[in-house]
Amino acid sequence: MNSIRVSSIVLLVAVGILAVIGGFILIVDSSGESMRFSLDSIKVSPFSTYLIPGMLLFLFLGVLNFVAAYISFKKLNNYFLTIVIQGGVLFFWLNIQLLINPYFYYPYYHIPLYIVSVVLILFGLILIKQKTIEYNE
Repeated sequence: MNSIRVSSIVLLVAVGILAVIGGFILIVDSSGESMRFSLDSIKVSPFSTYLIPGMLLFLFLGVLNFVAAYISFKKLNNYFLTIVIQGGVLFFWLNIQLLINPYFYYPYYHIPLYIVSVVLILFGLILIKQKTIEYNE
């Protein structure tokens, strides 16, 4: 197995686990109190509770990361694109979070996830390049 592909799968699964857990907690407790979030933090957003953000987190960064990991594990057609896309989704998610509420910035949370998002994008692009070289040989 290609080490870049395996590393990508590990990152996709890790982000997926965190997002499913976080999203589930926010769906069950939409006040955010169980995650030590204040509803004051979300006042500047279009949401009145954490229910919709929790659902979006669960779906786009949880479930879809597991789907991308499965597609990559099985090496289904263009699996490398799912890696790039999920890295982009994570990057987009973090940016939207901070655009909606810049006071929601937590360095111990945002910086590692920004790094993971860029790594996923780069790994996916490297895998695309490798695939292109294989086709040309």
